[in-house]
Amino acid sequence: MMDKVVLGRLALDIPVSVQVGKNGISDALLKELGILLKKRKLIKVRLLRSFLGTSEKKETIEHLATVTQSQVVFARGNTFALYREKL
Repeated sequence: MMDKVVLGRLALDIPVSVQVGKNGISDALLKELGILLKKRKLIKVRLLRSFLGTSEKKETIEHLATVTQSQVVFARGNTFALYREKL
């Protein structure tokens, strides 16, 4: 696996792949995250304000990382990046 610092720096330069909004964490969102992680390995996710009113940010980020079998390599504000090596 690449160094977490290097991955975090790489994540700064990539565009946001997925936005989590008022519909929250659904099966469709989890499926989309899985597909993107399989294809790209490193993705950036943004939590929109409409979602943040209903949930804690840190728990949401940790939950998404656990469910997608990935790790958080970058988190700043409402944006974070997930990395997963090929399964």
